[in-house]
Amino acid sequence: MAATPVPKPQPTAPQAQQPLSENAMAAPDSKVTPEPARPDPQPASTGGGRGLSLGEQSSGSFPGVPADFHFSYYIERMLALIESRWYKPAVTAGTAARVRFRIHRDGRVDGIELEEGSGVPSFDRAALRALYAANPLPPLPPAYGKPNLTVHLRFSSE
Repeated sequence: MAATPVPKPQPTAPQAQQPLSENAMAAPDSKVTPEPARPDPQPASTGGGRGLSLGEQSSGSFPGVPADFHFSYYIERMLALIESRWYKPAVTAGTAARVRFRIHRDGRVDGIELEEGSGVPSFDRAALRALYAANPLPPLPPAYGKPNLTVHLRFSSE
């Protein structure tokens, strides 16, 4: 049985390096530290034109969630995930439905029900489907002491 020759490694040309920006190696305490992002005049957590909303924000709480739930980052993420799963049917402007559901500590969603129908069955089904498709949501914030969170979410064609 003849030995199989082993190929010799071929030299490769060195790759050109991208030049670093002036600030890439700046000291941590230098003046190139970016400024913190400023909050939007209308926070997206209330819905902000996406067609999903919990209502208008007032005194640091959201009408669609209990007053003791102060985790706006969670609301933002929840709305974004549900919206990404919502396929709006073509309906007339002003069509809206409200859905109630419960989020458990681990993010599992149950108790999904139509609280207020739009009068357009395809729109109502699309709203419910969005919640089933987004299940599970992220786990509830550890600092929220209750075992679940009930949400009332408004779906709007606008």
